[in-house]
Amino acid sequence: MQFNCTIEMDNDAFIGTEPLTHPTLEVARILNKLAKDMDDAYTDGDTSWDGYLRDINGNKVGYYKVEGED
Repeated sequence: MQFNCTIEMDNDAFIGTEPLTHPTLEVARILNKLAKDMDDAYTDGDTSWDGYLRDINGNKVGYYKVEGED
């Protein structure tokens, strides 16, 4: 199996001009949300492991997919 994830970091959510903001913090927020969503989906019996990633402003900034056999 392989986990693939791409995040485009060229929009306002990644600029980091506000206090306590930095591009890496937005990436961390996105990945933390993804981890929680995947955990919740597994608990609910969902085994479709792909989807879009959104920044704090709700914009699509990436995609993830788990490929291969279990």
